[in-house]
Amino acid sequence: MPATRTGRCMTAALLAALAVAAPAAAKTRYKTLATEADFEALAAELLPAAVRYAEADNDAAPPAHDAVKDVEYAPKSAEHLAKALLKGHKDPLARLYVAWQLLRPLERVGDKHLAKLRAPLLQLFGLCRYREMPNWPPHKLAKLTIPKRRMPRLERQRREADRRKLLAEKTAADRAVVKFNRLAAAMQKDLKLLLVRMGQRQADEVLIARLGEEESGDWNTYATTLECIRAEAVRMPGEQAKRYYEALRRLMKRSNEKRTYRDPTRPQYSSEQNSSFAAQPRWFAHEVAKVINLLATSAREPAVIVPQDKKHRRRR
Repeated sequence: MPATRTGRCMTAALLAALAVAAPAAAKTRYKTLATEADFEALAAELLPAAVRYAEADNDAAPPAHDAVKDVEYAPKSAEHLAKALLKGHKDPLARLYVAWQLLRPLERVGDKHLAKLRAPLLQLFGLCRYREMPNWPPHKLAKLTIPKRRMPRLERQRREADRRKLLAEKTAADRAVVKFNRLAAAMQKDLKLLLVRMGQRQADEVLIARLGEEESGDWNTYATTLECIRAEAVRMPGEQAKRYYEALRRLMKRSNEKRTYRDPTRPQYSSEQNSSFAAQPRWFAHEVAKVINLLATSAREPAVIVPQDKKHRRRR
């Protein structure tokens, strides 16, 4: 009897383990794209959503599409993927939306296969530059404020009509910038990590140049670039780690003070003045020093002193 009870317990445990393992195994079954027809079919499935996103009258960030959730790319499909990534569309926003969706499964591609996609990835990265808010001239901004003084009824009605028309134009232009920036931010987050994983000098130099542009342009998105380098720092080959180590040290020396950096995805809309982006103080040198020290081991270089503010030094 005890043996029978033990056998039943073991059987129940085995069935429970299989029940847990079955859904997990199902989640790892991806649809593998290998041919040009496969990529054309996926792009055709993504295009209607891309057009809806581009034409929507809002400033929303791009939603992830379920069509690429369970997709993986065959190692020999790089040529077809490159063609799909760069396929043109009359609406640039729709084109980037499709490209971003196609980028997402690349997180499951081995590093050595990314080198075959260097050209299209760098081309897409060049298209993802953040845009500034429109700078409206003073005479147009003046029309957005109607004086409170008394004026003929017809004149006030005319001014109010002009204001509504101009405000609608301004709102649409401001939202278009924010919408593009939010899509660019989503794409850059993926592209930056792919460029680091690629491990090629050209890709590294492009990313380092973008980091310098972000810092000098007061964009807080430099933090995303640093995070992508940080994520790969420990397992980087020595030559690549040294490349980033030396470049980040140069940038650290160039900017050693706390400064205000803007977030290109967080607008501060104004109905009377030029709109702007939300900003906050950050310390680039402090953040980059921490990444340098992670790179130091692989690069076989000395660590650097992480800058600290006076309050922190006194506390220590």
